[in-house]
Amino acid sequence: MKFSLVTFFASFILALVPLESTDGKSPTPLEQKLKDIQIPGVQFLESPLNEVIAELQRQAKRFDLKEKDPAKKGLNIIAIKEKNEPFPQITLTLNSMPLGQMIAFITEMVNWNYDVRADAVLISKSGVVSKGRPLETEFYELTQGTIARMTGGAAGARGGNGADPFQPSGLEGEDQGSKIKQFLERVGIPFDDSKGHKFVFDGFQMIITHERNSLDLIGNILRRLDADFHKRVSVTFRMLEAPLGLIDQVLAETAKVEEDKKFSSIIEREHAERLIQGLLKAKDVELLHAPNLLIMDKQPTQYSSAQEVIYPTDFITPLENNQSKLSQTLPRFDTVTPDYEQPGFREIGLIIDLTPRVEKYEMIALELNPKLTRLIGHEEYGQGIKLPVFWSWKINTAVTLGLNETMISRGAASEEKMEIIAFIEASILK
Repeated sequence: MKFSLVTFFASFILALVPLESTDGKSPTPLEQKLKDIQIPGVQFLESPLNEVIAELQRQAKRFDLKEKDPAKKGLNIIAIKEKNEPFPQITLTLNSMPLGQMIAFITEMVNWNYDVRADAVLISKSGVVSKGRPLETEFYELTQGTIARMTGGAAGARGGNGADPFQPSGLEGEDQGSKIKQFLERVGIPFDDSKGHKFVFDGFQMIITHERNSLDLIGNILRRLDADFHKRVSVTFRMLEAPLGLIDQVLAETAKVEEDKKFSSIIEREHAERLIQGLLKAKDVELLHAPNLLIMDKQPTQYSSAQEVIYPTDFITPLENNQSKLSQTLPRFDTVTPDYEQPGFREIGLIIDLTPRVEKYEMIALELNPKLTRLIGHEEYGQGIKLPVFWSWKINTAVTLGLNETMISRGAASEEKMEIIAFIEASILK
């Protein structure tokens, strides 16, 4: 089995909870070794798991610095596979970290398990892990801006006094990692050693082992903190047709404070909802369109809900076969049309061109161009030929809305003493 490349660069790794006892007792000598033996770094390229384990054993013996007896240096790591099943292939680069964590990440990568016995670490595909999982491991790359937001500006300390910014000191890395972990704990991500939760920060990314719901929550938090992440914006349009001036009456009836009784182009969303419900209860009010558009930040989009209509734009009068007598006038399709329309073609309904931009303080700037078109009849064009007559209502503007604000736009309708009222609001999806 071949696995995709998983590489994470670690200049400094926090001391992690190793494979150790979870019953409150002191760790066994083997568990202590898994914690104390610091492997400086390994690299594997499509190496079978048994060869990876052999290399870890060799490195463990070499870097078991606390063991004084040469015969007892290192530890046994045993891999067991099914009879006819090959060992999985490992492609991985790991920088310095405790041996126990290397074993945890390698087994996690290939969906195998480990079990810490009295005299050896047993690795198998179907074995029972001493931590009592299921847990999953995720890698989260962090921008320097995100690190600064999580640490209160600690990211800015890196590389000071002429230091290499790509080689942060242990104290800086430890301080950053500690603050990031504390940040996650404050927002509701517990790290319980007895449950096998793990946290690593190497200066550029976090490696976290946790339950799936916590990993998903961490992803959501990072998306909110990352200024470069393209947010999703939900924009809702509600277009009503109502008797002229009715909105002013309903506005006063639904207002909770005196200043809300007069029409304003931007009102609080709660008031807008009361206003819409009040309008819909009135006579001769119709909800024409209510689209909701989901758009990526800064990406233009177009919405169309319309009937497509074609019509002649010019006419010719051909001669009969004897070339001396005119026959009936025939339509001809040509290029006579407004600049913003295709020749001889109209969409009868609602068309919206929209580009949202998320700005500071979660304000949303909208570049919008909604257009409502109706076919209101036909007009005679000589010799009994009739052409369609269109009516349109459109806006071409830009506006900035807060998360609790609704924009209202008004304009005359195609019928006398009626008006079109558009309610527009936008939200950032977390």
